[in-house]
Amino acid sequence: MMNPSPWIAVTLGDPLGVGPEVTLKALDTFLQQEKPIPPTSIPIVLYGLPTHFEHYPSVKELANHLFEKYNIQTIHSIDDIAPKHTPYTLYFLEVPQAAKAPNPFRLAGLAAKASLKKAVDDLIDVPNGCLITAPISKHRMGSIGFDYGGHTEYLAKRFGVSDVRMVMHSDELRVLLETIHIPLEEVHQHCSPSGFDVTLRLLDQEVKDSHQSDSPFKVAMLGLNPHAGDGGHISNFEKEIMTPWIEKANKQSHSIQITGPYSADGFFAHHELQDVDLVWAMYHDQGLIPFKMLSKTKGGLNKTLGLPILRVSPDHGTADNIAGHNKANPTSMTSSFEYCWSWIVNQHDKQKTEV
Repeated sequence: MMNPSPWIAVTLGDPLGVGPEVTLKALDTFLQQEKPIPPTSIPIVLYGLPTHFEHYPSVKELANHLFEKYNIQTIHSIDDIAPKHTPYTLYFLEVPQAAKAPNPFRLAGLAAKASLKKAVDDLIDVPNGCLITAPISKHRMGSIGFDYGGHTEYLAKRFGVSDVRMVMHSDELRVLLETIHIPLEEVHQHCSPSGFDVTLRLLDQEVKDSHQSDSPFKVAMLGLNPHAGDGGHISNFEKEIMTPWIEKANKQSHSIQITGPYSADGFFAHHELQDVDLVWAMYHDQGLIPFKMLSKTKGGLNKTLGLPILRVSPDHGTADNIAGHNKANPTSMTSSFEYCWSWIVNQHDKQKTEV
């Protein structure tokens, strides 16, 4: 079995989307940058099937070029990874196709599912790895029996954790989502003091691990209802539930300072985002619409809190409309590579300091 030194697993996502294209482009960009020196040679393993590169001619040409340029070795098991005296080694782990598909639609779902499953299998067996996931299509994955809201829910199940949260990162804004991929009609029942307690616990651990300042980590909490309930005129939820919970949380936490609840539209229109470290949104679109408007083309990424490994992904979907046209912007995927690399180096430096 591969030595449990730091490594990066990358799933190529949906072959009919832009996942393989942005992964290859981002890898090329990332490898040409000056990077902090890692503690040891870091294997970067791309998980996929040949179909990930063969569906679109432009992607196949890009793959052939980069496989030759960087001497990317094809392997069939992480046991085939050989230690090197270089900052990184590159591999394409060719995943066996579990089943045949009668059409490209179902084949894409099978390929995405197989590469994700194999990567997670290996991350469970070999600790100290990071995971980067290229976009999947919920529609195509659902057609072959993938009964999860998305990557986040699947990873929680596979790693045996009950509580996970999404945090979106960019230079302009950081957004935490209280709820993830659920219908809007169900959001209210998932927003409660007990749920807020869980989120605060996960966030507190994240702050301890990554916040470098001695000052409190500043969080702006958005209300659930329009105008944050209008003082009870629209709803009493913010006034009677959220406000007392915030007051209690601030007394209990020494590392995090929470303000709010704010009216979401007023907050993003009038507050200086640089004055807060993170915005805590109640549901998916409340947080992601402003995030994507501010961060598009600038390299925002998604990070999962609560997993025993680091998992990040680009902040976009499969973008089927431009797949195969060599137009996909890899900036977000490049940021994902950079984040994992920096995390590995920082963890090593932190361990040295503690010793």
